[in-house]
Amino acid sequence: MTSEPEAATETPKSDSPPAGPPARNNVRPDSRGGGGGGRHGGGRGGGRGRGRGRGFRRRGDYFNQSGEPIDYKNSTLLRRFIADSGRIEARRKTGITAKNQRKLAIAIKRARFLGLLPYIVRRRLHS
Repeated sequence: MTSEPEAATETPKSDSPPAGPPARNNVRPDSRGGGGGGRHGGGRGGGRGRGRGRGFRRRGDYFNQSGEPIDYKNSTLLRRFIADSGRIEARRKTGITAKNQRKLAIAIKRARFLGLLPYIVRRRLHS
C-alpha cells in the first residue's frame, strides 16, 4: 500500500444560491398589488372601485329610464349596445338589468339573423 494523499473530491461550499430557476414566491411578475380575481371587483384594478382609466362609466338602465321597448327591428338602438368589434357589450359596462340584457341579446341575435345587423365588423387595413 502506498500512502498517496487523497485528492479533494468535494468542492468547497459557497454561500451563493444553487443554480437553477429562481424561486417564485407565489407572486406574478406583473402583479401590481390590489387584489386578485375573486368575486368582488377582481382583476388588476382590485378592490371595489372601478379603477382608473377604464374609459366608461356605468349608467342606469336605459330601457327602464326611457320606457323604449327592446325591439329587434330598431337596429339603430341595438347598435348602441354592440362593440366596435361586433360583440354584444357586457352588462357591467352598459348598466342594463339582467332581465333587459337577456332581452337585448335575443333581439340582437334576431336582427343579425334577419340581416339587420352584421355578425362581424369588417375593418379596412390601411396599406
